Amino acid sequence: MSISPIFFHFVILVALYAMLAFAFNFIISYSRILPFAHVAIFGIGAYTSAILTSGYGVSFTLGFLAAMGSGALVTAFLAIAIRRVHRDSLALIFLL
Repeated sequence: MSISPIFFHFVILVALYAMLAFAFNFIISYSRILPFAHVAIFGIGAYTSAILTSGYGVSFTLGFLAAMGSGALVTAFLAIAIRRVHRDSLALIFLL
């Protein structure tokens, strides 16, 4: 008995959205901030992984690691930029 590719794809999508929902719940419950950039960084990682695995034939493991690295790199650049902002502007940036 083999697993249907459609079912396997569905399970992967459910797992991805569950991880994203868990991250949102974690951030919102502990910091009381609603981050919209979180989804953008998730999308950057997914786009990086998709381009590397389908376009360049990189293995899934390396594509996954590159996705984590690209998301971390974008987050680091945003953190450096946000570090110098104070008060009302900081509140507006956190809505990104």
